[in-house]
Amino acid sequence: MRRFGIACVVSFLVAGGASPRLFAADPPTVGIVNLDKVFKAHKPFQDRLNPLKQEAKDLDDKFKVRQAEFETVVKKLQAAGAGSPEFTRLQQQAGKLQGELQQFAATERAKLPEQDPATHEDNVRWMLDMLALAFQSDTTRIATFMFGNAVSGRNFSFLEDVRGGHHDISHHENDAEKLRMYQRINQWHIEQYAYLLGKLKGMKEGEGTVLDNCLILFGAGLRDGNSHSPHNLPLVLAGRGGGRLASGQHLVYERDSPLSNLYVSMLDAFGTPVERFADSTGPLAGVLA
Repeated sequence: MRRFGIACVVSFLVAGGASPRLFAADPPTVGIVNLDKVFKAHKPFQDRLNPLKQEAKDLDDKFKVRQAEFETVVKKLQAAGAGSPEFTRLQQQAGKLQGELQQFAATERAKLPEQDPATHEDNVRWMLDMLALAFQSDTTRIATFMFGNAVSGRNFSFLEDVRGGHHDISHHENDAEKLRMYQRINQWHIEQYAYLLGKLKGMKEGEGTVLDNCLILFGAGLRDGNSHSPHNLPLVLAGRGGGRLASGQHLVYERDSPLSNLYVSMLDAFGTPVERFADSTGPLAGVLA
């Protein structure tokens, strides 16, 4: 088997940093990471990214002009020395420019969108596209992805008949309406998992597909958000692991069987067998072919 994937933990980052020079102010925008190489043919992404890139460049250019003026005065101040008759005047001029620069940065920063203008759906799909591309190109053989933090306030009102955030709705108190919305949110997450599997399945590799050479685990650390129950976790393990995975099964294990037993089996399938992992008691029976 060539690859190994786990659908668990990853963050989405669209901004990069430009280090502030001397001690004036942070730039009003930290710029936009250039993702053109990954999403060069992804027009929806480019349509959203290009205006932001131009806006960031314009602000950075304005900031650099003011920053250069400030730095020129600071260099003169440093060269003059504390005993120079010019020192006090230059010090006052530098202080004035620094204040103006900080005000400019704060004012322009306030004009920028408070949140990424892309939707949560867009961001998730882009991350899954990037993960699939990384596997196809053999850029990596291990990847993790997390849809959101455990206590994220992510609002799922973009789904039909859902009103509110995932975390709040997960504390359903057995209310029928909240349970219905909770089910719909969970269904949406499964649909994204299916999307990733479909992408991998559509990528030819040798006589099979990239999915055939992967192990893609989907799950969570809690079975039910209302009770915070970590028992009897529902998990899905897809792919064939290069023929090592006994796929097409629904397996049920004794209560409180260590999840790490599954990880031991997956590591074995990956060609890195271990006797123990975390609180494991051995490989999980029936997983490997």
